[in-house]
This record gives sequence, C-alpha cells and structure tokens, in this order.
Amino acid sequence: MRKFFLITLIAIMSVALFASGAEEVKDDGVVHLTYWLDGSIESFAPTVMLTEKWNEEHPDIQVELVPLPAGDSYNQKVLTAAAGNALPDIIRMDELFVPQFAAEGVLADVTDLATGEENPINFDDIYQNALDMGIFDGKYYGYPDDYSWAVLAYRKDMFEAAGLDPENPPETWSEFVEYAEALTDAEKGQYGFVIQPYDWWFFTWMWMNGGDVFNDDLTQCTINKKEAVDALQFYVDLHSKYHVVPPAVVSAMRTQGAQFSAESAMINGQVAMLQIGPWFTQTYYQQSPEGVDNLMYAPLPVNDEKQIEASAIGGRVISISATTPYREEAWAYVVWLEENKVAYYQELAKTMDSEEFLRNVNLTEILPRKSTADLPIFSHPHLKIFVDTADSTHLRQRFTSWTKPARVINEELQAAILGMKTPQEAMDAAAAAINEDM
Repeated sequence: MRKFFLITLIAIMSVALFASGAEEVKDDGVVHLTYWLDGSIESFAPTVMLTEKWNEEHPDIQVELVPLPAGDSYNQKVLTAAAGNALPDIIRMDELFVPQFAAEGVLADVTDLATGEENPINFDDIYQNALDMGIFDGKYYGYPDDYSWAVLAYRKDMFEAAGLDPENPPETWSEFVEYAEALTDAEKGQYGFVIQPYDWWFFTWMWMNGGDVFNDDLTQCTINKKEAVDALQFYVDLHSKYHVVPPAVVSAMRTQGAQFSAESAMINGQVAMLQIGPWFTQTYYQQSPEGVDNLMYAPLPVNDEKQIEASAIGGRVISISATTPYREEAWAYVVWLEENKVAYYQELAKTMDSEEFLRNVNLTEILPRKSTADLPIFSHPHLKIFVDTADSTHLRQRFTSWTKPARVINEELQAAILGMKTPQEAMDAAAAAINEDM
C-alpha cells in the first residue's frame, strides 16, 4: 500500500499541468491534448498516474491534465470556453449537463467511435444506466467515468438498542416509519432518519411513487401531479407528523448559510438511518474507524402499494469537445484510460483485504462495471449492496437545461418542509415557474 501511494505521489508531481484550457499549438509533430478535470488534482490520483503511463507509451499523443474547481463555476467555464472557441480537447462533467452541452454543440458526437471496431465502449461490461449518462437524443457523447446511487444505511447498535432486528431492515414505507419512530428518542437527541432537502435525494421517493419532473416528451413540468405531491407529503411528514428527523435539519434550512451534515449525524449516533451513496463507508472509516462495524446497508424501502424500486443516479462522464481537431486521438485516450483504470482497481481488489479496499478506493469509479462485481471482495456487505441494487437505479430525464428547474425545486422542497407551503402548493409553484421558463 505504501508503494501505491508513493507511485501516486510521484505521478502527481511529474505530470504536466496547465492553468489555461485552450489547446497549445506546438509544431513538433506530436498531438497535444488538454483534459479538464472538475476537481482538485489530489482527487484524481489514478487518472494522473495512468495519464503518465499513457504519455510514456504514446509519445505521439500527449495528454495534459488541467484541474479546475468543480460545481457551477466549472460548468460556466465550459460554456464560456465554448463561446470563445477555447475548449479543451477532453472534458469531464456531471452527467446532468451532458444533454445541455450536447444540445448547445459543446460536445462531439462520438457514436461512430463508441460503436465502431476500434476503441469501442465496452458495452458488455457497463451497466446500461451508466451508459445512458453519456447518451443524448440517441447519440453517444461520452464514456461513464464515475457512477453512484443511494441505498439505506443504518446502525446495527442503534437497531439493537431499540429492540429491532438489524438483519431485517424496513422494506416498505410503512415499516420505515415504524422503525424510524422506534429509533427516535428526542430526550437523548436521537432520531430515526434525516431528510436531505434537495432534488437528487427527493427524486428517489418521487419515482418510487410513480411521479416525475416532466412528461415523456419533456414539454411540460409535471412535478405537481398527485404521484409527486404524495411522495413529497410522505417526505415532509417524516419531520412534521412523525417527528423522526433531527430539528437541526430544519434549523439549518431556516438559517442562511447554516450547514447540517447528515453523514456526521449518523456517525455520531444522532441519526439511526440515512439515505446515502457508496462513498459513505470510506467516510465512516475516516471519521470513526472503531465504529464502522455498526454500519449496515439495505435497499431503500419501497412504497407499500406500488413496489417500485428506484434510486437516483449521480455520476460523471468524459466527453470530447466539438471543436477539437483530434476527436479520434482524444477518444482513444478516453477508452484506454477507462479500461486501464478498471483493471487497476480490479488488481487492487485482488491484493487488498476488504477493510483496506474500503478505506482507500473510490468506489464510484468502478461501480459501472459488471466484471468488478464478480470479484470475491464484493461479497463484503458494504460492497455487495451496490451489486444487488445496481439494476434499480434511475437516471434523471434528459432535459437540456436543469439549472433553473433544480434551483426552483430545491426552493419549493424547503418551503414545504419548513411548513411555509403545503406540498401541493409548493409543487404547483415549482411547476408554474418551470413551465413559464420552458
């Protein structure tokens, strides 16, 4: 393991990094590619290491990595660069923006390369929902690089203390409420569940109830229909009716700039159940390694009547810019990088025990792969849960401008949770604002 970190450190120090995004023209007979990363270079250690290897093995095609701040500023930088004809050759982005950037001509259509005989996507080994992150209007615009979804995390010790069997977690919404009430003891500052008042987290519950944000042809916002409103009512009731949510969650919403860490609340014993993604085990090891044995996972409980399994997908896609003169060379690097990254992680899984693997590996980069799930280490319960739930994931509709809908929905979700509006009023307001903009 020390050797791994040493190699990574050397790689980080040795790969050339450039602050500007525009391709630097060099008359040396070498193809020079620039790859924008949405985050700090420290968070891309395997990519850095493998890019150095690529550059050694492909002296005629050199890749330069450019780390940039993630989030809205990154997306804006991509759009600004597109307007100024200053895009890099390769772009890593949130799957949510693939439809927008594809529709606006920022991304290259790579369907012929992705499905061709040379450097195709490894269709047999990637879950379809992961592939869909890079697809818009039936065409391929990227390769899935990072993929995650949420399950139910819960604490074994808190279940046992409440007289609940940790081997039999709640499977339906009604059971979930019963468990959450049994796990709540306000005098001790202990609560059954923590709601997270943002669209990505809420959508899972909405989909379980048969609702969605838009109609099928994406011409009208339908988030104020009964299925979505009833799901929001259930979500709100966890706080206002059943009182199983920490009051600090609502206090944080009322106080501008205040933060509430749902993950820390569970690790600290303030919350017994949490809707969370595959990164949580690593976070638990970092914050409370002595308590990680109490961490257990299960599929999210489903609506009693509809029995629809769902969990919102989050992820990143590596795409080729529409302006690069080196579309084929850039795609060859992307495919090489992804296949070697998977092989790298799979080798680590063979040499590490489960604890070391969970402590050190970014699971979101290997979850799109079916072959990874076949590794013996994935029999560990903190890993197996994501194999078992992989087919229940749900991708957000491929709308071409999510920025305003996401902001409006978040505002109205919080208004409903705070009791400022009923769920119907909140979703009516969201739908009206989104439809007016459409």
